[in-house]
Parts: sequence; C-alpha cells; structure tokens
Amino acid sequence: MPISSWWSSTGSRRLLTGALWLTAAGVISKFLGAFYRIPLARILGPEGVGLYQMAYPLYTMVLNLATAGLPVAISVLVARKSAQGDHSNALRIFTASFWLLFVLGLGATYLLYMYAEVLAVRILKDERAIYSLWAVAPAIFLASMMAAIRGYFQGYQQMMPTALSQVAEQLVRVGTILLLTIFLMDKGIELAAAGATFGAVTGGLAGLMVLLFLFYRWKGNLSFRSSVYHNEMIREVAMTRSEALQGKSSYLSLWKSLLLLSMPIALGGLVTPVMQTVDAVLIPRGLQLTGYTAPEAAAMFGEFSGMATVLIFLPTMVTGAVGSSLVPAISSAWSAGNQQLARENYVTALRLVTIISWPAAVGLAVLALPICTLLFHAPGAASSLTWLAPAVVFTAFYQVATAGLQGMGRTFFPVIALALGAFIKGAFNLWALPVYGLAGAAVGSNVAFGLAALMTVSYLHWRSPFGFSWLFTLFKPAVAATIMGVYAATMLPYLTDWLGPWPGLLLVVLSSGLVYLMTLLAVGGLRSSDLAALPRVGPKLAQWQRRFWGR
Repeated sequence: MPISSWWSSTGSRRLLTGALWLTAAGVISKFLGAFYRIPLARILGPEGVGLYQMAYPLYTMVLNLATAGLPVAISVLVARKSAQGDHSNALRIFTASFWLLFVLGLGATYLLYMYAEVLAVRILKDERAIYSLWAVAPAIFLASMMAAIRGYFQGYQQMMPTALSQVAEQLVRVGTILLLTIFLMDKGIELAAAGATFGAVTGGLAGLMVLLFLFYRWKGNLSFRSSVYHNEMIREVAMTRSEALQGKSSYLSLWKSLLLLSMPIALGGLVTPVMQTVDAVLIPRGLQLTGYTAPEAAAMFGEFSGMATVLIFLPTMVTGAVGSSLVPAISSAWSAGNQQLARENYVTALRLVTIISWPAAVGLAVLALPICTLLFHAPGAASSLTWLAPAVVFTAFYQVATAGLQGMGRTFFPVIALALGAFIKGAFNLWALPVYGLAGAAVGSNVAFGLAALMTVSYLHWRSPFGFSWLFTLFKPAVAATIMGVYAATMLPYLTDWLGPWPGLLLVVLSSGLVYLMTLLAVGGLRSSDLAALPRVGPKLAQWQRRFWGR
C-alpha cells in the first residue's frame, strides 16, 4: 500500500478507518491465539501447558510494568505536535520515548533473566519453569521497542502499522510455537515448553521488523506528510504554522511529560487485574458459604470467569479499538483549540460504540443458553452470561469517555472511577454472593462498570463541551436492539429444530443482525452521514439510504 493512501481519508472517516484496522487485526490475532492452543495442548499435554502458562503471566506483568502506559502517552504528545504541523518535535518526542523504552525494556529483560531461577523456585514452585522464563525474557525488550513506534504512528492517527505488526507478530509466534514444541519434545517437556514461550521472541522480532520498515518509509516520505497532513489539519483546526512551531524540548522534560501522562494509565491498567483477583478470592468463598463444596464452587467460578466473562469482553475488542483511535484524534484537535472538531470525533466514537454494544449485549443475553452449550458444553454458564450482558454497554461507554479524557491529557480521573467501581464490586460481592450466588456477583460487575462509566462520562462533560443527544445516541439503538432480541428469542427454537443447533444458531445471529440494522434505519438511529464516514463503501451506502429512507 502506498504511503500516500494512508491519508486518503479525513475527519471521522479516519477515526473509523483506524478502528477497523485495529478490529480486523484483533479478530485475526484472537483467532490465531485460539487456534494454536488446540494442537499445543495435544503436543505438550497438561503438564507442558502448565509450564508454558507459568511463564506467561510473569512475562505480561513485567511487560506492563516496563511499558507502563507509555504508548498512549506517546500518541497524545505526538498528536499535539502533529496537529500544529510541528513534525520535527513530534519526531523528537518519538526519539525520546524510543530511548526511554529501550532502557526500560532492556532493564526489564535483564532482571527477568537474572532472577528467573528465583522466580521459578520460590514463586512458581517448579524449577523447570526457569527455561520458559529465560526463553521469553528477550520478548520484553522487543515489545518495548514496538510500543514506541506504535505510539508514534497512533499519534498521527495511523492504525494500519499497528494492525499489520500485530498480525505479523501473531503469525510468526504461532508458527514458532508449533514448530519448536514438536522439535524439542524429545529433549524434555521443560525445553518444549520453553520453545513455546520463545514464540513471543520471534513474533516480537517479526512485528518490530514490520514497524521499522513502515517507519522508514513514513520518515522518507516527509515532504508528502508535511504538505498533505499539515494542510488537512489547517483546515480542521484552523491554526497557522507560526502559532504552532515552538522550541525544542529537552529529553529530560519530554521524559517527564511522558511519565506524568503514562503513570495514571498504567495504574488504570492494574485495576482490571485487581478486580479479577477480587473475584477469584471472593466468589469461590462466597459460594462455599451458600453450601457448595470447594470443587463445585471452583467449577461454578470457572463458568463465570472463564466462560461468561470471556464472552462479555469480546465486543470490547471492537469498542476498545474505537477508543484507541479516538485518543490521538481528540488530542490533536483539543491541543489546537478546536473544541468543535474534538466534540465531533467524540460523538462519532460514542455513537459507533453504542450502535455496536447494544445489539451485542442483547444478543448475548437472549442467546446465552445455546451459545454456552455449543461453545463450552457448559449450559450452567448461561445464567451468568445473561446477568453480565449489560456490562458490554457500560464498558463501551467507559472506554470511549476514558479515551476522550486521555486525549485531553486528563488521564487520572478514569483510574479513580474504575478503582471506586472495583471497591464497590468487592463490597457488593461480600453481601450478595451468600444471598444470590453468581447472579449477585454478575450484578456487582454491572454496578462497578456502570458506576465507572457514569462517573467518567459525567466528568468528561463537565470538563468539556462534549454534550450529545441522549435520545439519538442511546434510545434509538436500544429500541432497535430490543426488537432484535424479541426476534432472536422467537426464531431460535424454530430454526434450531429445522436446521440443527449450530446452523440454526448461526442463522439466528445473522438474521438478527439484519433485523437490527433495518430497524435502526427505520427509527432514524443511523443517518446517511454516518454511513458516508465508512471507508470505501460509505458513500455508496449513504446514497442507498437517502434513496430508500430519505435521511
């Protein structure tokens, strides 16, 4: 793809294009990530998979500590400079962040390698895990380098490099895992497990090579980027270059700005694992207090956390991609003083996640039993999935409002909101679990995410002119999703009896999506201007809607 085609779209279309790139990459990566686990389990067996799983949580924790929210902070600072046409300082921010992440990533890799034996023996309680820890350690350094480049591109609202590198990373990772486990299995199960974890290194190397290739093509196209990008942003933010260009900041001041922006984001990233830990501690104990045995409580918790919760957070992969695209879009407009453009980007993102999250929540609630039965052979998880479904909408709103605040540079409040939600969730679980069982835990999750979303959206509207039509944004998609849910619940027994479980469920899902779309068009919840913002096919769809619906 020519570099010039990266800038073939403007405004909300670029926002949607970036979200589509990240969503597509996420779907492919998730599919590959799910696919390889089946042959891996057959090759390694439960013991080998256990050694493999021991290393990965430590790897992800160390990686999160090393990068510490820096990609978002980089994208925010780069977006501010790029909106002003100050590309030299945007590149300087990237250089400063690159060397900061270079040092952090190298240091984290060294520490994990040096203390692998201590972690394996004292923490993991299995000295064989040392080989997996050694094998995965270099991946932290490579991932840190990728984080810097991805943050730079995202500051320019370019999500294609991130998406392509994610796909390349996952493809090479999965191939390495399968090849090395087969090759090393005869040399011992601990080495075979280490070979599997080494896939993170080869995958990271592949992703980094893709990003470096795209970065040098981007950097080499400076004349195009300076003229087209700057002229476009002049039109959108109504600034002059003389107002924008400023003196060079020292690396020390840039590092300070990066760390100040990234620390609240890093803290926010720790809240969700803490909430999951609270569930892991309180739910099994609460269920035992109601009379279940320890094995029964563990099985029920597995259905709640490992099945229902996993399905609930699948739609957030899409809404999270919208949020990632929104951060630099808000930052560039807000820093330039164009509040109207910032509001348009925010409302576009909010309406998009609303249109996505409502049917996802209703569909998961209505079709919970066949989904859990066919996917997991666990009909008992259906009740938890039904109760948890509203969290899809709450999480989507929280993600977009958080992205808006991060784009404005106000990164700390979302952490407070989510932390308060986590605290209330823990207190709610202590009271509700012994009385209502897993339904109480699900309601606690809804309360947590609902409160966090309400607080974050309200705070954003208080600190900015980002008001929107609640009727148009919320009510109309909710009405369309409700009609879709009634249709799905009515047609499910007929279609599954006629076609069988899998084909019947698939046809219900597809036809329900069509019912939702047609109903949304009928009630005016989707306008021709919304469709026109879609890349490539948008103008044709908008023309079709104006012809048939008159909007």
